[in-house]
Amino acid sequence: MEQFSETFIEGYCEERFDEFLSDSTFYLKKNNAEYKKLLDEKHNILDKCPNLVDILENEQQVELSAEESKYVRDFDLVMIDLSVLESKEMFIRGMKEAYYLFKKMNIIK
Repeated sequence: MEQFSETFIEGYCEERFDEFLSDSTFYLKKNNAEYKKLLDEKHNILDKCPNLVDILENEQQVELSAEESKYVRDFDLVMIDLSVLESKEMFIRGMKEAYYLFKKMNIIK
């Protein structure tokens, strides 16, 4: 049985895991209609509520109106849905990597 001196985690994920994540989200942006729709929703929310941008990106303390506070909930829901899609994509990519390694190691045919 062939042995690997370096695992995928050691060789790719420890030093370049952010690149792996970026590749996954780039893939989703190009190929997943639901992901694109959620990104559009996210940007629409931020366009409608600039105070939320100040809070999230500029780390400012800003008082939100009752209407603006509704955007926080909507934004959170969109971010959760985006995270779920990203997690699914990462899981699938991990399974593909495992399959490739198992084939190389002759664990599966």
